[in-house]
Amino acid sequence: MKDINFVKTLSPKQQHNLRRWASFSFGLFSIMIIAVLALQVPQLITLKEIKSEYQSLAQNISAANTTLTHNQTLKNKVGCLGKQCSTINTLACATQTPRTCINSIVNACGPTIYLQACNLKNKCLEICAQCNGIQQATYFLEQLTQHTVFSDLKLVSLQPAPGNFVSFTIKGNIE
Repeated sequence: MKDINFVKTLSPKQQHNLRRWASFSFGLFSIMIIAVLALQVPQLITLKEIKSEYQSLAQNISAANTTLTHNQTLKNKVGCLGKQCSTINTLACATQTPRTCINSIVNACGPTIYLQACNLKNKCLEICAQCNGIQQATYFLEQLTQHTVFSDLKLVSLQPAPGNFVSFTIKGNIE
């Protein structure tokens, strides 16, 4: 009868060579894994340290950014307050303020001139008043022209008013 077994057994020498080749391959593979780990582990440790340092620096930077934005808003507020203070100081030290204009108009009125309206707009002046006669209106105009605050004052209208009064309008400029 014929042998039906198709698998050939290995000779002891081949088995020994095969075991030697497998152990040698396993040894080389393990040495290769150890070498890769020896090279990669320090890099992984360094990566972990860099990430932790990055996170701490990111927290510090975010705190610094909030402080910086807060400081910039404070600087902007200080700048605005400085501008406001300078305008307040210039207006307080100015001799030709609306208050001085109105005070000079009221002082020039006296007891016989009744002030009805006073418009101060864009350095333009319009005064509407009533008095007992034309002479008092012209005297009031002369009183106002003596002040250095007003210029180009003109008696624009002069009309009789009820009750023996004269209504007049003066227009001019404020310097």
